[in-house]
Amino acid sequence: IGSNPILSAILCLSYKYVMNFANDIKLKEQHVKLVQLVNDLVDTAKTCTNEDSYKLIPKLAIFAVYLERHFQYENALMLENNVSSYVQHKELHRHFLTIIHNMYEKSLRDPTGIRDTVGVLSNGITNHMAVEATMFSELDDHYHHAEMA
Repeated sequence: IGSNPILSAILCLSYKYVMNFANDIKLKEQHVKLVQLVNDLVDTAKTCTNEDSYKLIPKLAIFAVYLERHFQYENALMLENNVSSYVQHKELHRHFLTIIHNMYEKSLRDPTGIRDTVGVLSNGITNHMAVEATMFSELDDHYHHAEMA
């Protein structure tokens, strides 16, 4: 899927749970798109200099909008299935979106620093998806328990 092997590996791990949980193809497709958007940001950051780092701003905006929609969908899925970590996970989403929006606002004022923060963004996404893999296992357990009842 792209440039970040750790992120891609975590995504593959989460596929197991996404596919087992009500065959939620939409969630899987969203995760693939998020990895593609992050990889595009990272690849662009690697090739641009501080002088042309403004090229990252529209890519960061697209990522932020897509991420917000994804989090809304994922939060609804968790709430619908009574996931016990819903409140904590929703707060994690809110916090992460705040960070992304702050990065975007800062990049509008001074785009030269955005290049360095893209790596931090990639690490944040990787860590978040590792947490999601745990959440998906809980969804999977819930789904299979419901099937047996």
